[in-house]
Amino acid sequence: DAGYAVDVFCLRDVGESAHERVDGVRVFRLPLTRQRGGVARYIYEYAGFFALTAALVTGHHLARPYGVIHVHTHPDELVFAATLPRLLGARVLLDMHDPKPETLVSKYGGSMAHPRVRVAAVLEQAAVRYADHAVTVHEPLRRVFIGRGAPAERMGVVMNLTDPSLFTRREHMPDPARGRFVVIYAGTVAERYGLDLAVRAVATLRGDIPGLLLRIVGDGDQLPELRRMTRDLNVERHVEFIAPVPNHEVRRLLDDADAGISPHRPDVLFRLSLSHKVYEYVATGVPAVVPRTATFARYYPEEVVRFFAPGDTGDLARALLALYRSPEERRARIEAGWRHVERWNWSDQKTRLVGIVDSLVAGTCPSASGGAR
Repeated sequence: DAGYAVDVFCLRDVGESAHERVDGVRVFRLPLTRQRGGVARYIYEYAGFFALTAALVTGHHLARPYGVIHVHTHPDELVFAATLPRLLGARVLLDMHDPKPETLVSKYGGSMAHPRVRVAAVLEQAAVRYADHAVTVHEPLRRVFIGRGAPAERMGVVMNLTDPSLFTRREHMPDPARGRFVVIYAGTVAERYGLDLAVRAVATLRGDIPGLLLRIVGDGDQLPELRRMTRDLNVERHVEFIAPVPNHEVRRLLDDADAGISPHRPDVLFRLSLSHKVYEYVATGVPAVVPRTATFARYYPEEVVRFFAPGDTGDLARALLALYRSPEERRARIEAGWRHVERWNWSDQKTRLVGIVDSLVAGTCPSASGGAR
């Protein structure tokens, strides 16, 4: 929209074309499919993507030079795939969505002192110093990177917020007389996201909320375990699993939801998480139930979301029951949420991102100021 020619290099899923144009953006899909697995698969995918990306981006740069190469992590070391184009004049913007050391601890256990975690921290800082500029998704995470040694003047914030053209306010609320109370989760289905807490909360609430339905939209390695759990707890009619769907279909499903949840566990990674799905709930008009972490509390006022104690199934159940029993509370939180997203929105973040790219193209130093702090 800002007038730049944009190419995207990404993974190729089954059935997708190797090359297409989407809304004016040229998309190049690499012959490597994302599969969930252990550390070995993790390393294989990252190494393969690094090698293929380095070759393709360099080839395209030689044919038609890039002004800026925008690298999205993980892995942080992917930034080095832009080495030759950078030597030939391209500027490099590193976009750090999550901290790699904390992600490794969250996915595979151990501590921040583990050798592979310490190596990840070293590579993280090397990547920041190599890039011409770096951004992350909120101010607390920016401070984590700076605390590990990243130069403050090289780290900015561009928040990962919902495009209002995709997730607009819904015009009609679900009819309370329909006999259902739908709770939705849309995203990755993995243990660290705490969906087993939600299934157990449903088992606790099924006698208190007639027509209760937990709708889990997405895929992930915890899906078989959750299916077994619903059978063991005898809540199969209260839990619905839906395969991943496009954004517009997620938007339709939100229209039918009475509440949205993001019940992730309170580990070293998720204390820093600011779930994108929660912003989608709030922007659409779905009351959100989230764990009371410092990051969530920083960005969402009490009147906008319903907090529960992180990792506490009973408190999650109490929060959902309170929303069910009080349509007035749901309406108040929806209206407070709409006021909140008017002040804190993607349009401002988009302007900040384009400003950073403009500065890099012009050869000047981008501002390191954060986003909504």
